[in-house]
Amino acid sequence: MKNKLFPVMSAALLSLLFLSACGGSSSNDKSVIIEGDLNQGASSDHKLFKHSEGEHIGEVEICALGECSTTNTEGEWGFATSEDLNGNEVSFKFTGHGIDTTTIVKIPDAEENVLIKFVHSANVVTIAEMLVDGQEDHSNHDHAHE
Repeated sequence: MKNKLFPVMSAALLSLLFLSACGGSSSNDKSVIIEGDLNQGASSDHKLFKHSEGEHIGEVEICALGECSTTNTEGEWGFATSEDLNGNEVSFKFTGHGIDTTTIVKIPDAEENVLIKFVHSANVVTIAEMLVDGQEDHSNHDHAHE
């Protein structure tokens, strides 16, 4: 059964994209939206907080490709990048709310958007699901690092 991910962009992200599209960039520039959510996995042994399995984790800063976003109360985050993703491994740094870890994600070439559903458990963040331009991607297998 195919899981549906989270709502697509927040109004702030749409505003950012509109401003960057109107900002005089050359016709060769393209922006890819990278967004997702962060939820608690099955085990929670943090001393600073305790979340139930499946609960959204807010107030965690997620940084990658020189951009950062902070999860909202629904665990959602997102930013736009003009980096060439083309199958590169990207380091995602998670900081806050008792979490301090890095996860490496291989992101295939994307034309428009990458949706990543992250799951946190025992200070390790892994990928539960990833969609690239609306298509499910299975190229990541346990790339989490502490």
